[in-house]
Amino acid sequence: MQKIFCVLLLLTSLSLRAENNLEVHATLVPDTGSFVAKSNKVKGRLIKTGNTFTADRISVLVNSFSTENKLRDKHFGEHIGGGSKLPHPRVEVTNLKAQNGKGTANIKINNVSRPINITYTEKKGYVDAEFFVNAKDFNLPKAQYLGIGVEDKVRVTVKYDYEVAP
Repeated sequence: MQKIFCVLLLLTSLSLRAENNLEVHATLVPDTGSFVAKSNKVKGRLIKTGNTFTADRISVLVNSFSTENKLRDKHFGEHIGGGSKLPHPRVEVTNLKAQNGKGTANIKINNVSRPINITYTEKKGYVDAEFFVNAKDFNLPKAQYLGIGVEDKVRVTVKYDYEVAP
């Protein structure tokens, strides 16, 4: 009976942080509010070796984001994916290296790759990270629908589980 209890306790604790997620925080222009596009379909491995975090490739499908508005979801995915046929269906972060709360990586959006600076806080088994992306740097068209647009610079936050290197 005690073994069953221990297994249930372990499974419960694992389920508390079992999904990676990425959020894009966008401000509308003219100043009419904001929205958050969320995805929990982020894939890839973040490895901790000593006090250094690395990842070769972390990616997310552009059509996996939810903004709690179906039409905005569609437009958001098309905007960052290169159009209605989504020729660039993924956003990819590569060559990530971070230590002591700061890091660098390359991010590829719309088939354009640029370096980014990342800040993060380590938690038990995962990191809270943040970086900024400027749409102009990735040759994205102006995001606008019915006269309401999105500021070019957006804040991206990530909660991501890590594995400890053996």
